[in-house]
Amino acid sequence: MVVTRPEPAASKTVRALMAEGAEAIAIPLLKIEGLPVKKVLATYQPLLNNIVEPTKVIFISAHAVQYGLPVLKKLKKFFPLARFIAIGAATAGKLAAQGVQSVFVPALGEDSEALLAAPMLQKIRGQTIVIVKGESDAGGRTYLAESLSARGAMVVGLVCYRRSMIDLPIKARNALKWAVAHSTHVLAGSVETLDAFDFNGGKILMSRIPHLLVPHQRIAKVAKARGAKQISVVSLEDNNLVETLANLQVNLHPAPPCG
Repeated sequence: MVVTRPEPAASKTVRALMAEGAEAIAIPLLKIEGLPVKKVLATYQPLLNNIVEPTKVIFISAHAVQYGLPVLKKLKKFFPLARFIAIGAATAGKLAAQGVQSVFVPALGEDSEALLAAPMLQKIRGQTIVIVKGESDAGGRTYLAESLSARGAMVVGLVCYRRSMIDLPIKARNALKWAVAHSTHVLAGSVETLDAFDFNGGKILMSRIPHLLVPHQRIAKVAKARGAKQISVVSLEDNNLVETLANLQVNLHPAPPCG
């Protein structure tokens, strides 16, 4: 398997797969950079510290926890009012590791649609809801904010990190092409990852992926339009990935990566 998610998550996923007997290689195509806490704090402190009632705070990824929670903890007036929501189990686990124990996680999935179906987000007119996120509005991030706003909530997007494409050197680009040719599946977690894949491998490489694994139908639709032939929409959480592949009855033992 070729794992394209950012580090350190890519290496973590590879270790989890290899522990179960799979062959996997990490070729990160995106990098995550936290925005300076002081800068983020200066942007949101005047607004959030004026809120005087319990407020739902949605973390859309583990990175949102990593870079957003330190900002929220410095908002001494707002932080005690925060009621935490995680979009998936990995994000909730990251919150728990940081000492946040009371976290709501949607039961029906790990995307915007599952979150929007939760009873606690139905009657929200007049409420303020904070979405802790990155700079990009790709995927379901705009959909989530727009849907909550349509229900009458005031939505605040707390931007605390950015994702950017990695421009691989020539040797790494050749390794990517080799890995795709010798692996049975490729993992891509976002539309930005698909963009980086095209940028580093050439647009024709998408059509040569034997089996593309993505976490949402929106990403699958983009990948199909770009030439991907076999696509599965699955959970990409490490604890689910091996079981997911077994359920799909795909081969977990591709040819070993170059090295």
